[in-house]
Amino acid sequence: MLTVTDIKAAAAFYQKALGFTRRGGFMNGPDGKPMHAELRLRDTTLMLGPEGPQARSAKSIGFTPVTLYLTTEAVDKVIGKAVKLGARLLVPVRDQFWGDRTGTNVDPEGNTG
Repeated sequence: MLTVTDIKAAAAFYQKALGFTRRGGFMNGPDGKPMHAELRLRDTTLMLGPEGPQARSAKSIGFTPVTLYLTTEAVDKVIGKAVKLGARLLVPVRDQFWGDRTGTNVDPEGNTG
């Protein structure tokens, strides 16, 4: 689960940039604001939750100790699309010595992947 500052904006980014689909609608809390969303990509579920007294987002903290690793056959296209939609390129796409082609960006919520 990722803690984010704006669940709807984060869900839209992950859907448009990375190809996730939303599983159901947004679950709203008593105040009417979104408090939970579930996204799917192949066999993976990504849950999104809001900031609160006990959970801060990478964007608010200013860093994240976590890197999300998404496998894809089209890394150049995926990284390029994410950057076009608001991600910041951290490590350009390149071939790795172990045979993978990887790149790293920071999404609008401050999460690295």
